[in-house]
Amino acid sequence: AAISLPEIPSEALRKAAASQEPEIITRQVPAGELIQAIVPVQSKEPNKTFLVTTLLIPAEKLALMQSVSKGITDYKQLVMLKAPIKLSMIIMLLIITLLILFGAIWFGFFIARSMTASINKLAEGTQRVAGGDLDFTIEKESDDEMGLLVDSFNSMTSDLLKSNRELAETHKALQQSNLISEQRRRYLETILKNVAAGVIAINEHNEVTTINPFAEKLLKIDTENFLHKDFHKALPLSHVAVIESFFTDLLASGKRSIERHLNLTVRKGETYSLLVNITRLIDEQGRSIGYVIVFDNLTKLEKAQRLAAWQEVARRIAHEIKNPLTPIQLSAQRLRKRYLTTIKNDREIFEQCTGTIISQVDEIKRLVTEFSDFARMPRVKKQQADIVAIAADTLVLYREGHKHISFTLEHDEVPLFTFDPIQIKRVLINLLDNAVSVLAHGGSVSTEIRLYRDEDAVKIIVRDDGTGMSEQVRQRLFEPYFSTRKSGTGLGLAIANTIITEHNGVIKVHDHVPSGTVFTIELPFHSVKTTSS
Repeated sequence: AAISLPEIPSEALRKAAASQEPEIITRQVPAGELIQAIVPVQSKEPNKTFLVTTLLIPAEKLALMQSVSKGITDYKQLVMLKAPIKLSMIIMLLIITLLILFGAIWFGFFIARSMTASINKLAEGTQRVAGGDLDFTIEKESDDEMGLLVDSFNSMTSDLLKSNRELAETHKALQQSNLISEQRRRYLETILKNVAAGVIAINEHNEVTTINPFAEKLLKIDTENFLHKDFHKALPLSHVAVIESFFTDLLASGKRSIERHLNLTVRKGETYSLLVNITRLIDEQGRSIGYVIVFDNLTKLEKAQRLAAWQEVARRIAHEIKNPLTPIQLSAQRLRKRYLTTIKNDREIFEQCTGTIISQVDEIKRLVTEFSDFARMPRVKKQQADIVAIAADTLVLYREGHKHISFTLEHDEVPLFTFDPIQIKRVLINLLDNAVSVLAHGGSVSTEIRLYRDEDAVKIIVRDDGTGMSEQVRQRLFEPYFSTRKSGTGLGLAIANTIITEHNGVIKVHDHVPSGTVFTIELPFHSVKTTSS
């Protein structure tokens, strides 16, 4: 049957002409689907020529072709979606598996938590007990084995609380006892620190356990080098021998304590007179636990006793000798005046003899005067005075009288303070006389006056560069009637020492390096507002 063809769209012709490629168009017609292919034809003609081929697919064949085409398309899509669908199924399976696993775990935890509630309470109770809360108890929820465990825990905490309270009371009592012991120890240390006697304790192992400051200073030892050490190794051999002899005497006597007098020489050659008491320490069981050695320094006391004895001797000598001196001197002067012009023979001998009698009587009078001054020291009359001015005035006299010696004075700004100016000047004169006596061929004497406010002291230092003196001489220098000079009476430094002692001061002597001697006077300082010029 004849089929009328629809008009070819001009748009399709233009596309084919423009691209010079075939253009295919499909259109629905009542008989089926019309497929036309438009091919441009190359021609020299001015008009465009196209070759159009038409194919009509009947309607019944078209339905079958569309079904096959749809099947192919669905198959291709199924092939393309196979991997994503598989992956999504796997993911869904995993999610379901995880949900099941999480649910199982959560259910397991829930069951475990419900079963272990008592155990958790026990764990909490253990932590609180470990933290110190012994008053903690757990409420019993069942009568099974877990309930028995809770009862045991509560019983344990109750016993611990009781024991802790008892321990606290014991600790408190022990602290109180330790406090009392510490107070006693400090009290004993304070006593040992301030007692005017040396104390050394030695235990049963011969170790030095205690040395008080007095013993440390007198023996010139350092506590750190001797404490808790065997005294055989810690102390000098001379001291060890003395202690051993005391131990031997104590054991031989059968007594708990003995007392001995000892002259002990320590470092730098200083000798002290000591009264030593050694006691054996016995504990409550009667066992010997060591020794305690207590010693008093009698050196100053013995010096004071000797000084008092010498003063009494000087007083008696002055009293006995002074009375006949004046008649002797007057008689010699009278003989000299009356017979000197009448004697013709041996006139020179007569004049020499009477002159010797008169001069020696003057010398004896001078000695008697010194004896009297020493025997009857005038009382110290303290007043506010200028120590620098006194020292300067004293040095003026010596500069004029001893041109061959250099005298210097250095001093701090020393305010006026309380002392006896006459007596202190006498001491300075005595020290300067001693310095001058050893500088017959010249030398230098320096005087320093220093103020130590932190020590409340004024120090007067007199140095010379003479020959110095031995340790034996220094030990006896301030004793009465001890002198290294042929013309000296030995009373000058003894008087000086007495004056300084009356001022509650100290006078010391030591070597001057490289040569000479240094005297140091230390006086208590109590200032007033007026300062020295």
